[in-house]
Amino acid sequence: DVLGQALDIRTRLKDKEGIASLQYKIGNVYFKQFALKKTMDYYLKALRYYEQQQNAKVVGLLETNIAAVYHALKNYPKALEYLNRSEKYLTATRQESELANTIVGIGNVYFSQQDTTRALVQFIRGAHLAEKTQNYSALATAYNNLGLIYSFRNQPKLAINYISRSLAIRKQVNQTADIASSQLTLAINYSNIGQFGQAKPLLL
Repeated sequence: DVLGQALDIRTRLKDKEGIASLQYKIGNVYFKQFALKKTMDYYLKALRYYEQQQNAKVVGLLETNIAAVYHALKNYPKALEYLNRSEKYLTATRQESELANTIVGIGNVYFSQQDTTRALVQFIRGAHLAEKTQNYSALATAYNNLGLIYSFRNQPKLAINYISRSLAIRKQVNQTADIASSQLTLAINYSNIGQFGQAKPLLL
């Protein structure tokens, strides 16, 4: 593939920065393919270089990505370890939009552990920062997951409020893969309060 060929060239040229950059990109490709072992291998190789260079900006971003791999592997303690490290780096380097992703990621890990109290705090934090920085992807995720928590707690009116806000953003930024799941959750909550007329169009 193109990235693999580029990596071979950078390796022959002994271009360490170019190698690390490509390792980061190849890791992203493998993550999208859910090839988690290969993803982790490439991310960790890239991380070693950026740590040696004391490049805090990239280290913070990479550690959020590594945490996502651990989360997918259900290794929640490791996911939180890397997310907490990432939060410190991104705060220090004032990368607020990226920090919103990390904070929402922390909430996701807590939610996966069914710790809705801690997850709620992180999603609210993430939503505030995402709104401030106009990170609409993170904002939509935070609102959606707040809605899921309130749905989980059998508070359908609050769930509807947040999921409706998430759905509006997802339509605005054309997140087609996530729109359907938001519509389904919204329909379930409308049904729970007897508003079947509101629920039905969301299921069509």
